[in-house]
Amino acid sequence: MMRTVQCALLFTFVLSSGGLRGQAVPEPSLILKDDDQPVFSLPEPQSAMPGSWTVGDSVITVERHEEMVKFQALKEDKTTTQWVSDTDKFGRFVYNEKKHKFERLTHSVRVKLRDYDKLDSIIEETSAIGGKAFPQLGFATLNLPKEVKPSQFVREISGHELVESAQVVVEPPRQIPM
Repeated sequence: MMRTVQCALLFTFVLSSGGLRGQAVPEPSLILKDDDQPVFSLPEPQSAMPGSWTVGDSVITVERHEEMVKFQALKEDKTTTQWVSDTDKFGRFVYNEKKHKFERLTHSVRVKLRDYDKLDSIIEETSAIGGKAFPQLGFATLNLPKEVKPSQFVREISGHELVESAQVVVEPPRQIPM
C-alpha cells in the first residue's frame, strides 16, 4: 500500500502587531509530514526572545524566566504551556495547532526511498550520521547530529534522486514541573 505524504508549511512565525518591533521576520520553511497537520516551528530556547505571534487561530507567547523559556499557546480560551531549559541542546519544538500541543523535533528524519539498498550511500552523501532501512514498512530513518536542523535537512534531502519523500519526526516533549 502506498502512503501519500502531505506537505505542511513550517512557519517560523509571523509577528502579530503585539510582537517584537524591528525584528526581521524569518522566511517560511517547508517541512513534509505524513499526516494533514501543519506544525509551526518555535525559536530555539537559547535564542528565544519574549513576544507574541499569531499562528492560525492560536496566539503563541514566549517568556523568559531566568534559565527557563515558557512557550504558551492560547486557542479558543484553552491554554497549553511548554517549559524548556535554555540550556537544552535538543530543544527544538514545533506547535501543532490542530492538536493544540507542543511537540519536540527529534534528530531523526523519515524518508521514503526508491532503493533501500542505497541507504548507506545517502548517509555518506549527506550530513546524516547513521540510519536504518525498514523496506517492509516503506521507510528508512536517518539520524542527524545535534547541530543539524531537521527541517533544513528535510528540504535538502527532498531533492536527492533516491528520495521520494522526507519528513521530520516529532515526539511528545518532556514535561518540566514548574
